[in-house]
Amino acid sequence: MAFIADVLYSWVRENSERLSRDLRGDDRSLLKEFKEMVCGMWITTNFEGSIEGVRVAAVDGGLMKFRLDNGGSLILASAYGVGEGVEERESMCKVIYPPYQKYAQLFMKSLELSVARKLIGELSGGGVLLLDGSLYGLLSTPP
Repeated sequence: MAFIADVLYSWVRENSERLSRDLRGDDRSLLKEFKEMVCGMWITTNFEGSIEGVRVAAVDGGLMKFRLDNGGSLILASAYGVGEGVEERESMCKVIYPPYQKYAQLFMKSLELSVARKLIGELSGGGVLLLDGSLYGLLSTPP
């Protein structure tokens, strides 16, 4: 879940009422705990150096799940795409009842595909987009 702390924090702030309602409680301390936890995951890095003449970008996603006392799950999903001169990030939270592992994975992949599509638009004209194995497998399988 690297590089999305500020995006996730913004999403939680904008959707805090709905998220609070979904959690079936009025305890706002949970949102504060999310902010502190996610901000603590921020990873800084330096993307110096590039392949001469070719624009390269990569996309990946992250997923965190929390089981709730009422039988549901809180899912925090994100996608991050970065390359020379391009950066795209998306993040979202969802409460699901009952918790279903494959739904969480598909939720994350949908964010990854959204970010990948944006990066492709920015890399038009001969760039390379790197995908992880699970996303590449999803795209390379015939319908």
